Amino acid sequence: MSLTITPNPSGAGIRPLRMMGNDDVKVVFTTFEWDDSYPTSGETVEPSSVGLNEILYVFPAMATSGDIFTGLSGIDAKYDVSNKKLVAYCAGVEVADGVSLASYKTHCIIVGY
Repeated sequence: MSLTITPNPSGAGIRPLRMMGNDDVKVVFTTFEWDDSYPTSGETVEPSSVGLNEILYVFPAMATSGDIFTGLSGIDAKYDVSNKKLVAYCAGVEVADGVSLASYKTHCIIVGY
């Protein structure tokens, strides 16, 4: 299974952003739904999956959900630009391979071209 990517439910979708005179920069509001088997080094997020050609920055909010099996209460996510992966962390340590994060969603603001 893989990460499910959903545009912002309020319909914000992709919006142009004027940044230092560059009209090509866009902001994407999206939700990532983690799956039931987290892979080591993170979930692949191709720029095309969010309507972009290149991802410059990802600003994730902490995902929260109770999980009686792992005891996880909050998941931090960071985007690894060079490997195009969204990496999940709990208490500053990457989530272990195979852990189910199926009850977690991470809302993100993505900036790119």
